[in-house]
Amino acid sequence: MIVSVCIYLVIALPVLIAFYVPARLVESLTLRLFRRRCAGRLYLVCSRRHNWHEFLTNNLIPALPNYIEVIWHLRERSLKYPVLLKRLASSRIYGVPRPYLVLVTRRALLCRSLNGPLQQIKPHAKKSTVTRQACSKLIAEAERKLRAPSGPHARKRANTAPSHQSTQRSS
Repeated sequence: MIVSVCIYLVIALPVLIAFYVPARLVESLTLRLFRRRCAGRLYLVCSRRHNWHEFLTNNLIPALPNYIEVIWHLRERSLKYPVLLKRLASSRIYGVPRPYLVLVTRRALLCRSLNGPLQQIKPHAKKSTVTRQACSKLIAEAERKLRAPSGPHARKRANTAPSHQSTQRSS
C-alpha cells in the first residue's frame, strides 16, 4: 500500500510541477507587467447589483475625474481588464463591498471602498448637482487616502516633513 502511494507520488509530482508551476509563473509575470504598465492609474470597480446602477450612472460616474477608469464588475469577465479582475478575484480585495477605487502601484493593488460613505447619499439616485458635488468630495478623499504614503519609511518621512516646514515658517 505504501509502495503504491510512493510510486503514484513519484509519477504524479513531476506532472503537477510541469503544469502548475508554469501557470502560476505566467500569472505572476502577467500581474507584474500589468502593475508596471499601469502604475499610478485609478479604477472604479462598480456593480449593477443592489440598486447601484442608477445612482452610479446619474451621479457618481459624471463626478469622476477624467483619469479614473470605470470597470463594471459583471458575471461575465471584462475583456478590457482581464488581469485586473482576475487578480481582484484571487485577492483579499474581492470581498470589499462595491463600488471601490483601486490604485495600481508597482508593488500592489490598493483598494478603498466607497460603499459605506455612498450609502448615505445613495437614496438620491436622480441626477443632482448637489449629489454629484458630494460624490466628488468622497472620491477626492478616498483618492487622497489611497495615494498617501504608507509603510515605515513613509511614516518617517511624514514625521520629519512637518518639523521642517515649521522651521521654515518661523524664520
